[in-house]
Amino acid sequence: MLVKERARRYWTIMLDDMGTGERHTFTFSFELLIGRTPPRNANQVKFVLGKDTTVSGEHSKIYELGNRLVIVDLGSRNSTYLNGMRVDQPTEIPMWGQIRIGQSSFRVVYMAKQ
Repeated sequence: MLVKERARRYWTIMLDDMGTGERHTFTFSFELLIGRTPPRNANQVKFVLGKDTTVSGEHSKIYELGNRLVIVDLGSRNSTYLNGMRVDQPTEIPMWGQIRIGQSSFRVVYMAKQ
């Protein structure tokens, strides 16, 4: 009997930097890490905010829970905020949600599973 391997699904998320207007697009299958330091390996997808000294090395992450994207703080010194509220547990990210990490703020303008 031939077993068909399940196709891997990917998420795409677009974040607009509310300070510069720059758009950042990421595609990932497991998680998107956000922090100040570069990725530890070639398989890690990471949004590097290297110039913001208020951002921890690995500050927060976005990942799939159920069939939705959530954000969680990874014990950072300056916390992670979603729509002005401190993220203390995995929290669903709404379309047009505003994420603040350190001094950097981003608006979610697109997210889809492919």
